[in-house]
Amino acid sequence: MTSGCGWQLAKVQSAPPGKSGGDLYVYTWESYVDPQLLTDFQKRHSIKAISDVYDGNETMVAKLQAGQAANYSILYPSEYFLKKMVDQGLLREIDETELQGIEGILPALADKGFVDGKRYSVPATWGTSGLIYNSEKIPGGLTDWIDLWKQKDKLNRRITMLNDPREVLGVGLYALGQKLGSQNDPASIKRSYEKLLELKPAIAAFDTDAWRDRMLSGDVWVAHAYSTDAAEVVKDNPKFRYIIPQSGASLWVDTMAIPVSAPNIEAAYDWINDMLQGDVVAGLNDRLSFAPAITSAVEKLPPEVRQNPVLFPSKEDLAHCETMPPLSEAAEKTIDSYWTKLLS
Repeated sequence: MTSGCGWQLAKVQSAPPGKSGGDLYVYTWESYVDPQLLTDFQKRHSIKAISDVYDGNETMVAKLQAGQAANYSILYPSEYFLKKMVDQGLLREIDETELQGIEGILPALADKGFVDGKRYSVPATWGTSGLIYNSEKIPGGLTDWIDLWKQKDKLNRRITMLNDPREVLGVGLYALGQKLGSQNDPASIKRSYEKLLELKPAIAAFDTDAWRDRMLSGDVWVAHAYSTDAAEVVKDNPKFRYIIPQSGASLWVDTMAIPVSAPNIEAAYDWINDMLQGDVVAGLNDRLSFAPAITSAVEKLPPEVRQNPVLFPSKEDLAHCETMPPLSEAAEKTIDSYWTKLLS
């Protein structure tokens, strides 16, 4: 995710316990919902939509597990998190007969959203996780993750990393010449953790969103970021560059899902169906820069947007990307353990 894309957010309003009414509560990444989208949804369906936000899949799942999210009817989990959520009984199977426009999903994403052959979510957007840097501060540029280690003295306290254990430990693996599939190997995760410890003194923070203001102010020179967020910063500031590192990067897909506790299932399908309409999603792209998951929306984007390499990487850059692999329960515990150590 995505998280993670614009500065204008719907006013955050947590779902009040025990009260569902006719409102639709959407639990999403900080930058996937904006005021116009919520207003338009209410005009179309006479249902008030209210957004609440999280900064990582782990935060979302923890809230669901704690029973604090009984009023949410729409979630935006990353595709690689679906199996975990399904195995824990957190998601409702999607009834495809209720979907209008599902056939328009981009061919490359057509197989996303399924667990054991059953659909549990619908792709909403996709992107990469790479590096954005200030070319005035780093005139020689960056080409790969290992450059952070090579320039760590110059970049001391000028680096931020995502607040995401799998993304960050994946960076450590890439710096070691390995791939994301090694996340299921405890020995590889340990080596990744040790490699990241070498870089940690140069890291100013682990955050998913706050890096943007810090980079614009000059406090941060390089950030591990989602492409959707980077696109907003690069668009208005030509001195910033976004790269997909040569050794590899994650290709993520954020999806729309309905929790088993959803109080307003009909409105949830209304929301998903709206997000399967090209006009709705293309309009949203004008405000929140991200790559749509439906063909009709991509076709409606202006040429300069479709040709934006941050949002729509070249085949050569995409060849360096890979999706997150499913994790065994043991591997998940190992990653959580080393993540806690890294942050301490």
